Amino acid sequence: GDRYRIAPRLPEGTLVAPGQRLDMVILVPLGHAVSVHTERGLIESRGVRADIELRSTAGDIAVRGTQGSVHAETGPGSI
Repeated sequence: GDRYRIAPRLPEGTLVAPGQRLDMVILVPLGHAVSVHTERGLIESRGVRADIELRSTAGDIAVRGTQGSVHAETGPGSI
């Protein structure tokens, strides 16, 4: 299957200060498996009709309305 990597591009030298955030909304066609990894921050999955794998080094993971298997891992954070 096809794989896509989505990452923000910040201008060189940009520092991310505490309290700043970047929100991304990614829409995936029905029936396509999803794998998401983030270093910090919330991962929220809604209405996925396929298997999902969600990993956060440090952040919460929320899953709602999923029809498929769920694999979720986080360091300090809740699932």
